Amino acid sequence: MSAQTDNDSYAFTNSDRYYSNGIFLSFRKTMDSESNKFRSSVAKKIFGFSFGHEIYMPYTAQRKYYSESLIDRPYAGYISLTGNWDTYYKNESALELSTSIGFVGPSTNVQELQSWTHEKFGYYHPLGWNHQIQNAFGANAKAGYQKKIVSNQFGKRFFDMSVGGEARVGTFFNGASVQTTIRLGALEKMFNSLVYNAKTVNGLSADEKERDFECAFYIIPMLNYVAYDATIQGNIFESHDIQDEIIKTPAPFVFNQQIGFMYTKNRWGLNLMYNYRSKETKEAIKSTQFGSFKLMYFFN
Repeated sequence: MSAQTDNDSYAFTNSDRYYSNGIFLSFRKTMDSESNKFRSSVAKKIFGFSFGHEIYMPYTAQRKYYSESLIDRPYAGYISLTGNWDTYYKNESALELSTSIGFVGPSTNVQELQSWTHEKFGYYHPLGWNHQIQNAFGANAKAGYQKKIVSNQFGKRFFDMSVGGEARVGTFFNGASVQTTIRLGALEKMFNSLVYNAKTVNGLSADEKERDFECAFYIIPMLNYVAYDATIQGNIFESHDIQDEIIKTPAPFVFNQQIGFMYTKNRWGLNLMYNYRSKETKEAIKSTQFGSFKLMYFFN
């Protein structure tokens, strides 16, 4: 199981804009390898569930700077419940499938959550939530694939690189992306690595572990094509003639750069990430930066 928190303050930006905050709770379980009919090629299969809560806002919502003309990204809250089914192969490739249901809009209560948090910690009172994306319920599906393409040839694993891509379709998010993952450190193979969400303490691949711990620095550059984003454009089925709702036009291509450090031993794991994201809307004034902190515990 794991808990993750995202916030732009973790990146020391001294700002509160765009992707402001995220909270994620997840549970993952390895399937019984003895019942795996494809065990000649499959290292492990993992299924899981996760809950997510995300807050988006424009360039500024502070009182002395606030202006409707500065709403370059819509106010939006997004809550989701996601089911994952991941298959890791012995040739160090992975197929990741997921489906999710969720909703955006005032029913997510992100306005109240942000206002309460800012009040308790002595921050500014956020303005402009009356212009947020309106309520919508929907579903999404995602399919991704990754494959290791190079690694050191001698000794235990200390370097490797993989390439991958994913496609998204649904009522909230439509698009595709390609990425590269580069890892350096005391590494496990893809099907045992925390970087790839494949760490377990049992399963068919347990005997193939390189070490009794894993420690890695990694970078993941990603190019994302955005066909539709409900946190920017609102309900895909609505005409958006509500007077207060402000929507924007997504940038068709968004570049993401993640730099991270992770460590895991025995039943505990830690993952620290810095994230850069280029302008998400055509009207955006600046890019997005935020940090992520993820803590994991493995039951068996």
